[in-house]
Amino acid sequence: MKKLLTLMILLKAMSLYSQVYYVATNGNDGWTGGFADPWETIQKAANTLTAGETVYIRGGTYKEKVACANSGTPGNHITYSAYLNEKVTIDGDGINIPWDGLFDFNGRDYIKVTNLRVIKSDCFGFGAWGSSIGIIVTHCFTSNTVRSGIVFYQCSNIIIDNNEVRLACNDGDWECISVAQTADFEIKNNSVLQGGPGNNGGEGIDVKDGSRNGKVYNNHVYDLNKIGIYVDAWDKWQYNIEVYNNLVHDCEYGIAVVSEEGGLLDDIRIFNNIAYRVYCGISIGDYGLGSYHPMRNIKVINNTLYDCGLGTWGGGIYCNNEEATNVIIRNNICSMGKSFQIAIDHPVVNLTVDYNLIYSYKGYATETRGVNYVEADPKFVNPSVGDFYLQDISSAINNGTSTYAPTFDYAYKPRPYGAGHDIGAYEFVGVLPGMQNEEASPSVITNDKVNTVTFTATAIIAGSSTITNVTINLSSIGGSANTKMTNIGGFNWRYTYNVPITTSGGKNLAVTAMANNGEEGYGNIALAVISSIQIENITITPSIATNTTDTSVVFKCKAKANITSVTLNLISVGGSRVAMTNKGGFTNWQYTFTVRSSFGVSPGNKQIIFKATDSIADYKEAESILLVVQPSGPPVPWDIKGISYLSWNIGEYEGINSEDALSKLKTKEAN
Repeated sequence: MKKLLTLMILLKAMSLYSQVYYVATNGNDGWTGGFADPWETIQKAANTLTAGETVYIRGGTYKEKVACANSGTPGNHITYSAYLNEKVTIDGDGINIPWDGLFDFNGRDYIKVTNLRVIKSDCFGFGAWGSSIGIIVTHCFTSNTVRSGIVFYQCSNIIIDNNEVRLACNDGDWECISVAQTADFEIKNNSVLQGGPGNNGGEGIDVKDGSRNGKVYNNHVYDLNKIGIYVDAWDKWQYNIEVYNNLVHDCEYGIAVVSEEGGLLDDIRIFNNIAYRVYCGISIGDYGLGSYHPMRNIKVINNTLYDCGLGTWGGGIYCNNEEATNVIIRNNICSMGKSFQIAIDHPVVNLTVDYNLIYSYKGYATETRGVNYVEADPKFVNPSVGDFYLQDISSAINNGTSTYAPTFDYAYKPRPYGAGHDIGAYEFVGVLPGMQNEEASPSVITNDKVNTVTFTATAIIAGSSTITNVTINLSSIGGSANTKMTNIGGFNWRYTYNVPITTSGGKNLAVTAMANNGEEGYGNIALAVISSIQIENITITPSIATNTTDTSVVFKCKAKANITSVTLNLISVGGSRVAMTNKGGFTNWQYTFTVRSSFGVSPGNKQIIFKATDSIADYKEAESILLVVQPSGPPVPWDIKGISYLSWNIGEYEGINSEDALSKLKTKEAN
């Protein structure tokens, strides 16, 4: 048992230290792929990475197509990520892509892509065209793709999360985000906007062609010429799809479910969605080239549909499929439809229309109120700016039914609240406090002394409710998590605090307002703490070393503030992270290191990182360059990425920095 436990700990430790590589526009695919010796192309990383490994891509534009060559494994994804917050763009302008993605998963499995931008693809942006498993695309951006920004076809276990897809289908077929013949997927938290002309395709999010066991939620789809969210069986059995908590506006249709070519669309649940300024909010349709469009078990529940219709026609919910069976339309708000609120064009077997709020009934030929309906102004808080919360006088409150109702609302508040279930996407949970004018004065401080900061906020609430208490969370700057602020008149609150010496960085201090009705409102106050650490007078002597003979190099710097240690990262020149020696007064620091020929250091600019740490564990980093050259072989063109194969005398460059040395060497070579 002891041996087994030791082995498990060892395996866990190995997983925590999986290989990391780097790519930069000034790299070289012949280098090692380290931080100081990055590769030049993402494709080099794609050809190299194996399960559990990560490549960090430095900011810049990469004119290339990327095709993944290897797969990860469950729990050990291959990860492609932008480095920190740097902007990484893969530009397909001028690259011929016949039928796949500019970033192509290429049938490989368990790959994660995060914080990358793909633009100007003449086909798809991110694409998996067949059999990929376990792919995650998150926090990415696509723009100006001829076909889909993101597409998965015949795949499984797919997550498309928190991406922005802009100007997709420009002007090709398919849809902005397309998932076809794919099982077990989530499409969530994405923004899809500004689609192409829509002549050949261009729906916002399309789940189609026999896809199954999937969820489409928390997406924002707008400014499209086609349907916002489309669920189409095509000619296959498509089943178990949930579409919920999405916001769709300024599109042709909001949400549509269809079977264009005769496949069975089955068990589709559409709830807690909001659609406005569209031709039709939710459509149960019979579109397509085929003559038969079967679907069954369609539930449309607790949606809010407002201001639907263009020209003289349109409305909230429209069902015109005579092959549909077992359809439930319940607990929906349909308000201000152009020619109807709910219309059923053909008889539907086992149709239920009940507990909906309509405003107002238009008398359209096939319009229906259903049963147990409410006909009244829903009393939204401010629909003109997209605020569809209910006022406390709304007739939608407590007038819905619990049958098949979701257990949460659009804001993920639990249902029901109060005496019963509400109608529409939002459950009324009492009048909520609002936070305004949250400020810190001063808003920027240094961490070398105690600073007096005054925090102020305005907490407001409508109706007869009142604010009873406002607290601020000061735990990130040495205070209490529930510090009570003082009311200074009306809705205004204040607290003055002596901020102790603390670590630097942006501090987001949560402010909570509590009302006498038990509800809470939230805000944040931003405080920037700037490190007082200074790293100055960095010298590297000599600033140029050879990789064929041992070179002793002295690193020096001055570090100010209450410094306890200064370290050097010498990994790029064959060393490790080492502690520099203090040479007096915690100001002067020095370290001597020998760049040995046996280390096999490649030629080029080597990034040396100085890190100064103070008594509160705050730190600051600075960097300099040690130029390593190989003094033999024929001259080659100068390149700021690194200098190779030059004949020179290192003594001439003693004590000058690498940029000056580079200039001097260039002049000498030119002469």
